[in-house]
Amino acid sequence: MADVESGERHRVYTSIQQNHIPRLERAGIITHDRGDLELTSEADRLDLYMDVVPDDSIPWGEYYLGLSAFSLGLVAAAWVGVFPASIPTLMWAALIGLLFAGSSAYHVYESSQQLLGNSEKPPEFNA
Repeated sequence: MADVESGERHRVYTSIQQNHIPRLERAGIITHDRGDLELTSEADRLDLYMDVVPDDSIPWGEYYLGLSAFSLGLVAAAWVGVFPASIPTLMWAALIGLLFAGSSAYHVYESSQQLLGNSEKPPEFNA
């Protein structure tokens, strides 16, 4: 990562102080008092828009897209008879349902661990 120059740092600081903090305060998301920022209860409503992706993970949207492609491939393979006929068609539907149910349960659990305010410090994000 390239070093940030003093002028760039100053522009970002100025933008945060003059634009972002006042907007967040007017929206009722934060309170600002002499440099101290505090989230209000309204900030909880923003969790819906946050997609925190740890370094060792992929975005959930991409994960579900891949799972859908895998499932459609499985259905196509079963349809053309790649698998033995002794495996009931309902078994493939149950397998796909279990894959999505298990993935969704894990997604809900992971999302609950990433909510701001659930731990001492916010989750790490390295761009």
